[in-house]
Amino acid sequence: MKKIVFFDATGTLWYPNTKNDIDPGWVYKNERTRKNVNKHLIMSVGAKATLKRLNKMGIKCIIVSAVTYPLYKSMLQLKKTVKHFGLETLIYECCVVNMVDGSAKAKTITKILKKQKVKKKDALMVGDGYWQDYKFVKKMGISALLVNSPYQNSRAWQIRKAKHRIYKITDVINHLQ
Repeated sequence: MKKIVFFDATGTLWYPNTKNDIDPGWVYKNERTRKNVNKHLIMSVGAKATLKRLNKMGIKCIIVSAVTYPLYKSMLQLKKTVKHFGLETLIYECCVVNMVDGSAKAKTITKILKKQKVKKKDALMVGDGYWQDYKFVKKMGISALLVNSPYQNSRAWQIRKAKHRIYKITDVINHLQ
């Protein structure tokens, strides 16, 4: 049984309430939306229920998000969004990493596992990005799931390369062994 489930944030737990067929990171870059990002975000269907269920099972839920802002500003935004959706009691920890290096999430996850004294086999990463959330995490020996999203249709080859995919966030529950 997994002890920790890591989640990507935008595109996985929540996404922009418009334009869901393009990369969800646009909401942080657009001049009209970036001043009040949370106003333009909605939770992924079943995300909050999944987090609640994982917590009831004693599984820690940790957000590791790759960001385009400077890290300090990104962490503030992430914490604001977690609070906006009422997830403070469901999220054990939040981390942000730069998008520059695709392996940054995997390295951060490995550090957290070491700090928590949890083996790699007891962790799972769930995200919507092939490079940041799936490929490098798998390469480090950690289980990963790629959430299929409408915007990824332009990157169908990446989706096909991911052997472990889910089509809705609630499917995470079926991958905890």
